[in-house]
Amino acid sequence: MRKNSKKIVASIAALGLISTGGVFAMPTVEEEVPVNISAEEIVEAPVVNGAVVDGVEAVMVGESLMIPLRAVAEGLGYQVNWNEENWSIDVIKGAQFITMAIDKDEYAFSRRAPQSLGAAPTLVDDCTTYVPISFISEILNGYYSENEDGTYKIVNPAIVSVSAVNEDGSILVTDSFLGEVLVKFDENTKFVDGEKEDIAVETVLGIEYGAAMTASIPPQTTAQVVRFENPVVVEEVEIETVAFEGEITAIEEELVTVLNGETEIVLVVSDETVITRGMDRRIYKIDDLEVGMKISGSHSEAMTYSIPPQSAAIRINIEG
Repeated sequence: MRKNSKKIVASIAALGLISTGGVFAMPTVEEEVPVNISAEEIVEAPVVNGAVVDGVEAVMVGESLMIPLRAVAEGLGYQVNWNEENWSIDVIKGAQFITMAIDKDEYAFSRRAPQSLGAAPTLVDDCTTYVPISFISEILNGYYSENEDGTYKIVNPAIVSVSAVNEDGSILVTDSFLGEVLVKFDENTKFVDGEKEDIAVETVLGIEYGAAMTASIPPQTTAQVVRFENPVVVEEVEIETVAFEGEITAIEEELVTVLNGETEIVLVVSDETVITRGMDRRIYKIDDLEVGMKISGSHSEAMTYSIPPQSAAIRINIEG
């Protein structure tokens, strides 16, 4: 396939086709993990932004504090795939993709060089897979805290942008999954890396929502923890692209499956994907694509190791 070098201006976060995430366990063993997860805390990744798993019991394996990853990952909305042939694990959430293997201290992110967390994934009692608790902060970009009873609370916060600061002290935020949410604070709200007075319009926050949220429009909740996140950095980066052509065989939300002969690839279509049709000057969207259409274009050289592989679509041209 032909490779092209293309410079585009895009969010660093958006360019990371495959980012963080990970958990797994043996496929043939029913895990019994002592985790207390309430109905309000378990969320599905495509529906809710942010999740909490509470009451996780950690164990010492050698010199490392480790947690049961399948229970934690699924509680945070990740899909876990076990590859029995080589004892490797794929952990997926949206466009996030990470691989690892039992007894190997390597956590590979996309095609980047594997990184170490200081301990390899380990089978405890030959049935439950554990990884170091640092996996939460280093890979999932979440955080954890120890409860009074010695268990752990693990949080994958909702990353939101502040759209309004109200006179009563509450804030209106834009949540990528829930839309607008009215967030209130009380004496128990904890602020990290900043103070309540530092919150302004366009501030990016990581919020641990309260367990209760109203069904009003917008929904309302009280924040338990508020973390000040670094703003998304926008800069010019150079991306290696690969040309493709084929027929659309499936479309599911932002994922477009393309078949060229016997080769299949799943294109992740974002707002930055340019969709055209010949010399037509109209701006096309993913809703204009249909199964059976012949398309061509280019996608990022970075691809997941899944079958079929996934890659970010840079340009799509509808043929004919």
